[in-house]
Amino acid sequence: MDNFMRMTKSLGHKPELLRLRALDATYDDALQGKLVIAPVDLNEPGKKILDSGTADGKHFPVVLLFPWLRLTEEKGTWLRGVRSKQSVQHDYYGSDVEGELFPEDTEGIEYFAHSFKDPWPQKYLGIFDLVHIRGSLAGSAPEGPAPVIKNLTTLLKSGGWVQLMEMNGFSAPKNGPAMTDFAKNGI
Repeated sequence: MDNFMRMTKSLGHKPELLRLRALDATYDDALQGKLVIAPVDLNEPGKKILDSGTADGKHFPVVLLFPWLRLTEEKGTWLRGVRSKQSVQHDYYGSDVEGELFPEDTEGIEYFAHSFKDPWPQKYLGIFDLVHIRGSLAGSAPEGPAPVIKNLTTLLKSGGWVQLMEMNGFSAPKNGPAMTDFAKNGI
């Protein structure tokens, strides 16, 4: 377990869950509710879908720091969001390095503890139509994201997709002090 996970665990995981729920709300808003961008036909039943770094299965009272993000207690993260929008049956799996984050009531989702840095259990290799990961690759240090992404591809069946959604860090623009301050400080 890395230092970040030790810190968030010592705080009851609340900072990490809030970060993930805010990230979920940000993506939901930016993508206008479209959670799956990969060209996977979810109208065809029986797809196997994995969310790596799924985390937020538990609810906790949310302090609305950013009202425009529309965080509510009912708001889950990606996997539960995708499941709630489907009219046909699929198999849903969620993995995370920290199993304490999984809900007691799994609501038909199979959760298992696993670090995306480690080789995946044999029973999951080559079975998924869609593997999703977002907001997690910073945890791939010091090796970096390439081995993690390669490892995720071992989970895909022929024709399957990895949907990778990470924020893009960017340098401050060179077009004046106001934009530079905004980019650096979010003012």
